[in-house]
Amino acid sequence: SLQGAPEQALLLYAKAEPVFRQVEDTLRLAMLHTNQAIEYRTLGELSAAEFACVQAVQAWEALGNLRSTINALDILGLIYQSQGRQKETEDTFRDGLARLTAMEEGAARDALHGMLTNHLGKLLGA
Repeated sequence: SLQGAPEQALLLYAKAEPVFRQVEDTLRLAMLHTNQAIEYRTLGELSAAEFACVQAVQAWEALGNLRSTINALDILGLIYQSQGRQKETEDTFRDGLARLTAMEEGAARDALHGMLTNHLGKLLGA
């Protein structure tokens, strides 16, 4: 993304999206939707952020990329939290944590586990 310029980044993503769709580039679409979700959340456009993030989760799942799927679920949980949707937030963080069991052990898994448990702990006031 373009540092500190979410509006410009979103304009570029909007131009790129139909191109990636046309050539069926699921990887670039997954990255694009993840970045859209982050930028829309930054702008406080939470419905657009949610829509993009759900698409990101689906694209990463289709690619079989567990790490990026879980990362996108964490972002989705934060979007739900910003919307005041406590149950969806908790369910989404827990979904991410449950999927970690299928990931091989290592630094990436540890980092995702730390991030999700931190977000869930803050949510539940732990």
